[in-house]
Amino acid sequence: MKKILKPIVRTIVETPLRSVENRLLAQYGKNPVWPHIFITGAPRSGTSLFYEALVTRFYFSYITNLADRFPRTPAAVSWLFSSAQANRISKYSSDYGTIPGLFAPNEAGGLWNLWNAHGDWNDETFLPELPVDRMRKTLTAISTITGNPFVNKNVMHANRIRMLDAVFPGCLFIEVRRNPREVARSIIRAQPEEKSPQPQSDGWWSVRPLNATGTHPVEQAVRQIEGVTADIARDTEALIRPCLYTVEYESFCAAPEVEMYKVAEFLSTHGVEIAVRSKIPDAFELRPSTPLLAKDEERLDESMCRTRTGADTP
Repeated sequence: MKKILKPIVRTIVETPLRSVENRLLAQYGKNPVWPHIFITGAPRSGTSLFYEALVTRFYFSYITNLADRFPRTPAAVSWLFSSAQANRISKYSSDYGTIPGLFAPNEAGGLWNLWNAHGDWNDETFLPELPVDRMRKTLTAISTITGNPFVNKNVMHANRIRMLDAVFPGCLFIEVRRNPREVARSIIRAQPEEKSPQPQSDGWWSVRPLNATGTHPVEQAVRQIEGVTADIARDTEALIRPCLYTVEYESFCAAPEVEMYKVAEFLSTHGVEIAVRSKIPDAFELRPSTPLLAKDEERLDESMCRTRTGADTP
């Protein structure tokens, strides 16, 4: 029933808002004040917690859960509820990338899928297929309306770095990395969950790196982590200019304020000055993962060893 009602409600809300959206894009979507910022990394690496902490510690513009429900009018929704977004209280919890609360930061999957339904790795050659002008005006308008730099987290950005740079010249990237074994275990356990992304026809789950290989879920998880990291490194280096900051999840959890200071310093060197919004916890609990079944742990060891030695490289 919900699947039937959602598009109906969306149409009812978006229809009168479209004229507002177009006026806002025309008025506020012309000249970005700051480079846009994109957070990415392997799935289950802690990007959601980092995202929420960042927009809690500092003032940022972002797509809220409410705005993502209406992907054709995100600027209008942001404009209508800007004060509620500014006063949001963080709870530091998420469920497969979804942070609860209407005004909590969202991955903006609805918006990105509307613009770029292609999920595999892509680059600047895809620009002719994209609504580039609309994309630029939308993010710039949301940033201008709230008066803060725009930030968005989505693990799929690992596949879009060169494309994003072409659409949003001068944009910046923040990569979150976590202990690969911890991430692999989490990915393997997440795949059967109903709330996780639906596996593709060949069994691949979530973001697919450029050189994706493997048929067993354990092998795919290991190659996914290695591949996403390699894609981010290769594509940011191809942009020539320094545009990437890497966050180690374990260090972030141990001392969030220290990491926030380093991120603010990185952004400042690229012309993004951010204002302090509120305090964040002194530390986040870092829970070690439970080992997999013995046979899967053995396969995990073998796959990680092959990856380290390059034996898995196609």
